[in-house]
Amino acid sequence: MVSQISPSQFTSPISSNRVSIPSRVAIHCSHCVIFLSLEISWQKELNTIGNFGTALCPHCSGSMKFFYIADENTPSDMSKGLLYVYPSTRARQPLPGLDSVKSLTPQIKKSYQSTLTSFNTNQWGAAAVMSRRLLEGVIQMLQPDKQNGSFNLSKALNRLTDIVDVNKPIVTIADGIRKMGNMGAHFSEEMEPDEETSILLMDLLDYLIEFLFILPDRIEVLHDKIENLRNGRTAKTE
Repeated sequence: MVSQISPSQFTSPISSNRVSIPSRVAIHCSHCVIFLSLEISWQKELNTIGNFGTALCPHCSGSMKFFYIADENTPSDMSKGLLYVYPSTRARQPLPGLDSVKSLTPQIKKSYQSTLTSFNTNQWGAAAVMSRRLLEGVIQMLQPDKQNGSFNLSKALNRLTDIVDVNKPIVTIADGIRKMGNMGAHFSEEMEPDEETSILLMDLLDYLIEFLFILPDRIEVLHDKIENLRNGRTAKTE
């Protein structure tokens, strides 16, 4: 299996024949899952069709293969290129499309990344607590009247259907996050958050963020494309 790597994770472009390609990538090792910055060794001749490269993990010496496809219209723009790694990393990856969602604040995105980092480094307790904090941040963003003072997550979740037009599945997700969030925030020696708890928390957060932010954004983009296509065809018939 291969994994696609987000453009925000690769940097340091090298250029040849108008093609820019990343020479360094921040990634979890496909073998030992340690997060590191790797230098990729590419074939000398770069092209827009496909570029093959390799890298070795300095911690476990595991070999990873990279495949990069530049955008044929703007090959110098790495943000439009596609980078893949093999073997697929075992680390949990960010939600596809999260970087491009404008309705999420930079603070929320940073908090999400920090939660993901804690999860991928097996810090289950930290991941559970940070998941709840991230949930509170997301829900507070949706409040039409930002109130000062203490924030009651349970009451805010109960008001979710008054703030956002949602149906039963998302209410079920919200109730699940509330219950799992309480487990993560109020754990004790008898109920320490473990891998299973953290997996469930991250799954629930992913579903909520995808439903409330990523899916509407994709629908809006699709709607604009449909409108542009319709307007273009209408203009041709006039």
